[in-house]
Amino acid sequence: NPSCKTMILNLPGASNGAVEIANCLISAGMNCQLLDYTAKSHDAVFTSLGYADCVIVRGSTLPGLNVDHLDTSLRNLEKMGKRVWPSPDVKAIMSSTEALAKISSLSIGLPDTAAYNTPEAFAAGIRRTVAFHPRV
Repeated sequence: NPSCKTMILNLPGASNGAVEIANCLISAGMNCQLLDYTAKSHDAVFTSLGYADCVIVRGSTLPGLNVDHLDTSLRNLEKMGKRVWPSPDVKAIMSSTEALAKISSLSIGLPDTAAYNTPEAFAAGIRRTVAFHPRV
């Protein structure tokens, strides 16, 4: 009996890895389904997402997608008590790099993750973080 029902929403331009993420969630005792999003499939996709406990959104909103419509629908899922990662409101105030930097000190984070917003911050920070291991 799965501990929760998770769905991964792949937006156009999502990188590889959704199957691996889904398999990890399944191994952890969850149910996980993959959904590919297009503007034409919006209503059907969001009907399906309504059955999930949580939604992981992958990819970026590319030209041709109605971002406001997508974000409003994701917010409506949140109002229904569904967890949406990342939340449209969080995406509006911070990039994925900044989000990873914010959790770097948590048990799920990496201590050498940082966001550099100025050339000076980059120059100082990269010297500190390169001490952990070489960069690729």
